[in-house]
Amino acid sequence: MPRTTFEDHLHVIPDHGVPYAPAWDGDDRRCLAWTAYRPDRELLRVRVEDRECELLRSDAVGKPSVIQVADAVWEVDAPVCEAGSWSCRRFRVTKTGADILPNWIEAGSFIETVRLLTKRSAKAEDDVFAAVTREEEKGPRVMLLQAEGKCVRDILKTPASLRAYRPVPVFWGGRFALVFDAWDGSAYRIYLQTETEIVCLSDESAQSWQLAADAVTGLDGALYVGWIRDTDVMNPEGVTDARCELMAARLTMRNGATHVKSFGAVDDLSHGLLDLSPKPRGVWGYCGRRRHPMLLRTPQGVTLVWEQKEIHDGPTCENRGVLWGRCLNHDGAGKPMALAEGGLHYEIAGSHALGSEPAVACYEGMFTDERQIVFKPLASLPLDKTRLPREAWDDWHPVDLPQPEMKSTERAVMEADGKTYSLYWFDLHCHTALSGDAEGEVDMCYRTAKHKAALDGVLMTDNDHYVVPLNHNEWRTSCALADAFDEPGTFVALIGYEWTCRREVENELIVDHRSVLLPAPTPDIVRWNEVSADPRALYEFLDCHGGFAHAHHQHWRVLGNPLEVNIEAASSWDPYLEREPEFYHAALKAGHRLGVIGGSDEHRRNPGLGGALTGVWAESLTRDSILDALRNRRCIATAGHRVAIDFRVNGQPMGKTITANSVKVDLHVQAPTGIESVELIRDGDTVRTWDVDGTHEYSAGFEERPGAGTHFYYVKVLLEGRLRFREALPANLQQLFGSHGWSSPVWVTAGSSQ
Repeated sequence: MPRTTFEDHLHVIPDHGVPYAPAWDGDDRRCLAWTAYRPDRELLRVRVEDRECELLRSDAVGKPSVIQVADAVWEVDAPVCEAGSWSCRRFRVTKTGADILPNWIEAGSFIETVRLLTKRSAKAEDDVFAAVTREEEKGPRVMLLQAEGKCVRDILKTPASLRAYRPVPVFWGGRFALVFDAWDGSAYRIYLQTETEIVCLSDESAQSWQLAADAVTGLDGALYVGWIRDTDVMNPEGVTDARCELMAARLTMRNGATHVKSFGAVDDLSHGLLDLSPKPRGVWGYCGRRRHPMLLRTPQGVTLVWEQKEIHDGPTCENRGVLWGRCLNHDGAGKPMALAEGGLHYEIAGSHALGSEPAVACYEGMFTDERQIVFKPLASLPLDKTRLPREAWDDWHPVDLPQPEMKSTERAVMEADGKTYSLYWFDLHCHTALSGDAEGEVDMCYRTAKHKAALDGVLMTDNDHYVVPLNHNEWRTSCALADAFDEPGTFVALIGYEWTCRREVENELIVDHRSVLLPAPTPDIVRWNEVSADPRALYEFLDCHGGFAHAHHQHWRVLGNPLEVNIEAASSWDPYLEREPEFYHAALKAGHRLGVIGGSDEHRRNPGLGGALTGVWAESLTRDSILDALRNRRCIATAGHRVAIDFRVNGQPMGKTITANSVKVDLHVQAPTGIESVELIRDGDTVRTWDVDGTHEYSAGFEERPGAGTHFYYVKVLLEGRLRFREALPANLQQLFGSHGWSSPVWVTAGSSQ
C-alpha cells in the first residue's frame, strides 16, 4: 500500500482496533482510545504518547470518547455491556497510568452514545460533562450529566415526545445546551435544547430527514451547527435513493431569544446515486464515514469538515477518502478546501478550546489485520484535489414515499390447513452503518423500512466480518435496537446478521453468504473467518439457538442441512432467479428443499426500497409467527412489487411436501399493476403459461399426472412495466417496482404414473 501524506505520529492498533477516539493537545502529546475486539471479549485500550495500557475487559465495549481536562490529563469514557446490562464507565488517564472514576450511569438499559464536554474552571482540572443516549421504556432519551464527586446529576433531558439520538453537548452564551437529532413521529429533525427552550434548527419538510449533527461555539460567540439532510429522490428508470446534502446554520442570542441563520446546503454528498450520463456507472460501497459532518474551531474561525470518497465509482477496498472543509462566519460559507487525503474514518483530534492546533486522525491500512491510526495537523494550504461533480445527478427528482402501490388497504388472506394466513411484506437482507461498507444509522434504517417503504417488518443483516468484524458491542447494539423497534401486530424487527463467507478454492474466491435468523438475541455470533469458513459451525450455532438461514446472492453452495431453508431470488443487485433459473433448479433437482425470498441487500440506508421483497404468509404479525412461516417456506419473492401469490397443489400451500400421483394446481394472483403472464414451472420446465390481459387479479387451475419420482412445482408471475432504457442496472440499484414474482415450491412425491 502506498504511503499517504500522514507520515508522522503513527500508532499501530492491534486486535481489530475499531472504533477509536483521538485527542491532541497541539504540543506533540496525544491520547488515543479504542475498542480492541477479540473473539471472546472486548478491551478498552488507551495510548498516551508512546505508552499503552488496558483500561478494562468486558463482554462488549462501545465507541469511547476522549477529552483533555488538564495539561497531559485526559478523561476516557465508554458504554460497556456486562451480563446483558449496560453502564457508562469513566477513567482518568495520564502518561503514568489510569484511575477509575465513578460511573456516569449504573447498570441498566441499552446505552448508544456518549460524548464529553469540558467547562473551563480555576481548578486544577476542568469540569467534565457527558451527553448520553439511552433507550428507555418509551423510547430513546438524551441526558446531559455532570459528575460531582461520586454523584451524577442531570443538567438537561430531552422530552419523551422526541425520540432523541446522537447528542452534542455545548456551552454557549453562558449556558449549557444540547444539539441532537430526533424523530418527531413523521421525520428526523435537528434540535437545540437549553434549560429554557427547545428550538428546531432544520426545515420541517417530511420529505427530507435531517440528522447526524455536530456543533461548536465560535470565537465570535455564535453557535455553529452542521448536519446531514436526506431527500427522497427517484430517477427516470424508477430507482429510488436519497439525495444527501450537508447543511449548516449559525445561531446567535438576541434579547434572550435564539436566532437561526441557515447557510442552506453547503455541499452535495450524493456520491452514490446512479450516474446516468453518458452511460450508467455502478457505485461501490465505501468504508469511510461520508455521513459524519464535523465542526472545529480554529484561530481563523469555525470550519465545517466532511469526508468524501476520492473516486465516485472506485472499488470498495481501494477507494480512500478526502477530507474537505468550508469556513463559516457571519457572512456565509467560504470555498471548499481539501484538507487531508489518503485515509478513512477521519476524526477531529483535539480540545480546541485549549488552543491546540487543529488536527485529524484517520485509519491507514484499513483492509489489513493491522490497522494504523495516524495523526496529522490539517493542511495550512488547500490540497490540489478535484471535487466529485454535483451536476451528474440532475436526472433525479424528489419523490413522496411511500408510493401508493406500497399502501394497499386490503391485506391478502389465504385459508389453508384449517388456518387463516395473512400476507405480510418484509425486506430480509439489509445493511446499516454497522457493516464495514454500508451507510445509515440503525434507527434511521428501521424507520425507513416502516415509514418510507411501508413494510410490515425487516431483518437487518449486518456483516459478521467484512473489512472489519461485527464486534460484540455492534452485535448487541443490533439486537437491542431490534427489540426496541419490534412492535407485535404493527411492525416486526427480526434478529439476525449476514454470514459473509469468503474462501479460496484452487486460487478462486468463492463467496457463499447466508442471512441468519434468530428467535431472540444471543450473547454473541459465529463469524465465518473465526471457524475457517466452515458452515457446519454456523449450523451448530443455529441448532443451539433455534435459528435457521437463507442462502444469499446469485451463487451459493448448500449442504442439505435442514436449517438451510430459503434462497434469495432477487436483490438490489439483480433478479437472480430470472437471470439464472437453472442454478436454483439444479439445487432443487439434487433434492434440496429451498423456498424463495427477496431481500434488497441495501447498503444505501434504504431498506425496502431496493427492488426486492418477501411476502410472508403468516398467522399473525409477530416474530414467532413470521419465523414459523419462513421456516416452513410459506413465502414468496418479488422484484419490488407487492404481488400476492396464493399457490397450492392438491390444496396444500407453498412450502409443503405431499405424496400424490395426481396433481391439481390452483393459483390466485393479485397485483397492484397489470399482470402480463403467469407460468407454472415443474422440475425446471415451464409446463403451462397463462397470458393475462393486464388485469390486476387472475385465477387459474391445472391438472396432470407427473410420473414416478419427486417433483417440484412453483409459479412465476410477470407484471406489466419494465425498465425504460435497459434490462439491467449496475451496482446496488434496481427499479423500485420490479416486474417479477415467484412462489416457493410445493414438492410432490408420486409413486407411479398410473
